[in-house]
Amino acid sequence: MIVYVDILILVNSIINYYILILTTKINKTQYKNFRLIISAFIGSFFSFFIFLPQQNILIEIIFKIFSSFCLVLIAFGYKKIKTFLRSLFIMFSTSFIFAGAMLAIWVLFKPNGLIINNSVVYFNISPVLLVAFSVIFYIVFTVLNSVLQRTAKTATRCNVKITLNQKDENFIGIFDSGNSVKDIFGNSEIIFIGENSGKKLFGNIENISNIYKSRYRILPCSTVTGSKLLEAVRCDYAEIFCGKNKITLNKPIVALSKNINEDEYSVILNPEILVLLGD
Repeated sequence: MIVYVDILILVNSIINYYILILTTKINKTQYKNFRLIISAFIGSFFSFFIFLPQQNILIEIIFKIFSSFCLVLIAFGYKKIKTFLRSLFIMFSTSFIFAGAMLAIWVLFKPNGLIINNSVVYFNISPVLLVAFSVIFYIVFTVLNSVLQRTAKTATRCNVKITLNQKDENFIGIFDSGNSVKDIFGNSEIIFIGENSGKKLFGNIENISNIYKSRYRILPCSTVTGSKLLEAVRCDYAEIFCGKNKITLNKPIVALSKNINEDEYSVILNPEILVLLGD
């Protein structure tokens, strides 16, 4: 079968793009779409590996690691070694799983127009048809992802009342599955609050270490962007209202976070708190 370079580049650009998108979803990485497109396009030139004689599995793995390294570096840049290596591992694993799935289809069904060599996939398909299917797939993917995210936000949304020095303040919160921060010095639950809502609860957040001397804490926190120290205050208690259910937390630690977009919610909770519903 004749392999056309333009179709080879187009096919692998699209494959690379969706693998990068999947990497961002798994790793919860912020990204710029134009960087993903550039990375996917440049990465498609690695597909020329298909023209070489069949290599052994070790050479294929080294090639996949190198190509994944380049795609991740272009798409996300380099900030922290831990974040970069995690993205690289996800990208490499996803690429290898995709190639393995295509190889299984090729071995089992021998479809016409499908070629796999050195883990590079080629579909002999009209570019117009390929683009049309890709656009349709992207629209369906975007709509489903939007619906699922909206449903998840609605399901995890709750009302939170925090009491500090006999003063009550109410906020909208969510349970975030990516939040696993715990109090290393005790059994207190950790609540993250946005800066604007923090001003409402604490007052002058620039001077909370002096205002709340006996309650003041420094909270070590690791995120995908690295480790940091957050200012926090031990409050009297918090009441979380999930529909008809209520959870009461005694002396929770409320930490100020700059990474909360307060347009939809201002408080982030650990989903393990939901276990208290059974108490």
